[in-house]
Amino acid sequence: MRSFFGPRSVGGGRMQVWGCSPGCLLVSLLLSIVLTVILNLLIGIF
Repeated sequence: MRSFFGPRSVGGGRMQVWGCSPGCLLVSLLLSIVLTVILNLLIGIF
């Protein structure tokens, strides 16, 4: 099982790349959209 934030080996194991998997990027994008909407609603109330 692969970690979301662990290094990925590229080029036959010669190089390791740190980064998010596509699923992790999608979750973080959705989370930022939801938090932005909530923040806008809170600002709109006050």
